[in-house]
Amino acid sequence: MLQISQTPEHVELHVRGKLTKTDYDSFVPRLEDLAAERGPLRVLVRLDDFEGWEPRALWEELKFDVTHQDELARVAIVGDDGPEKWGTKLAKPFFRADVEYFGPAEVETARRWLVESEAARPEGG
Repeated sequence: MLQISQTPEHVELHVRGKLTKTDYDSFVPRLEDLAAERGPLRVLVRLDDFEGWEPRALWEELKFDVTHQDELARVAIVGDDGPEKWGTKLAKPFFRADVEYFGPAEVETARRWLVESEAARPEGG
């Protein structure tokens, strides 16, 4: 399940369970519309009880990551210290957007990081 909400500063994606192709079929056009309205987006991805992707959904994720690079300015991923954390570290070099991982108790820290000036980011952080 994937839910989208927005604030004036950023977009939040709340992911629970296993992502399906149907999730992407509804999410991608909405995100594209928001990016067209607002320019490159700052996105908070909250992974709660995340179980991964169905095979067709994983393909949609990979296509999204490649084709929507210019629509993302910053991405904060909040999840467990397991595969989500390592997946974020492995994916960082392939994104133009600034991507950071935060633990489950760091949702507010992630929100603050999303909206701070990129110039304020600590070196190496």
